[in-house]
Order: sequence, then structure tokens, then C-alpha cells
Amino acid sequence: LFANTKGVPQDVADAWGQLSGRESEPGARIIDIGCGCARTARTFRHHPWIEDYVGLDVVLPYIEWNRRYIAPLARGRFRFAHLDVHTPRYNPAGAMPAEQARFPLADGVANFAFAASLFTHLREEAAQRYLDEAARGVAIDGKLVASIHDRPASGTAFSGDEFRADV
Repeated sequence: LFANTKGVPQDVADAWGQLSGRESEPGARIIDIGCGCARTARTFRHHPWIEDYVGLDVVLPYIEWNRRYIAPLARGRFRFAHLDVHTPRYNPAGAMPAEQARFPLADGVANFAFAASLFTHLREEAAQRYLDEAARGVAIDGKLVASIHDRPASGTAFSGDEFRADV
């Protein structure tokens, strides 16, 4: 049930869970952009302040697994949504380009969002779109925490591809 996926050590998920939990407050509404196979959501199951959690991912089998095994354990507080975004590595049959992605969320629905190892796999235009969507989904006084690789090719602001993108 709690198999480790994508080669991500569980301690990395625990660290993201601790960071996100520390940034949360009572009534927390969280967006997990690139949730994978409930990598961090698992650490939130018993967190008393998390009122609403939405996990988004482009890998449909992960979303299906999360809905089947994780959502029921959260007693209605957790939802998982598939982003049918085309990506050669993660969703080659995706219906839309990442540059046109729209998160299935209302404006300002969350007070905290995070993206653990997501922007490290997005091209520049896709990263900008995801940032725009995160800004739309997070309330004005909310926060977004995201990991990035910070060593672009010399003389550039961005380099790489979806295997490793640097900003």
C-alpha cells in the first residue's frame, strides 16, 4: 500500500510533509502540484489542520491509485485530479500542451501550494504556465513553495528539458 514510487526516498516525502505542515494553519487548504503516488499526502493523513487537500498529477495511474487507496483514508478531506497534459516522459498521450494547462480548481481556493520536484522537469514556458495556475489557485495571502534546479547553462536564465530543467 505505501510503496515508494519514482525512486523518491520516503525521507524526502517526510521532509516535504514537515515543511508543508509547518506552513499550514488551522483550516489549511493545500494544493500539491505533481503529487505523484501520494508521496507527501501520506504524511498529511492525520494532520489536524488540513481541511482540504488537492493532489494534481499528469500520470493517470498515480491519480487512480491515490483515489483508491489514499482518499478513503482521509475521510473526504483529500481529492486527486488528473492533469491530462502532454509530456513525452510522463504522459505521452496527454491531450493538451503543458503551456495550456489549467488546474481544475477555483480561483483562490488554497492558502498553501507546493511543488516537490515538479519545476525541475518543466520547460520554461510550461513552468511559467504552472506558476500562473498556482498563483490563480492560491489565495492572495497564501504561499507557494517549489523546488528548482538552479544551475542553468552558462549565460542563460533557463536550460534543459523535462529530464532536468535548470532556472
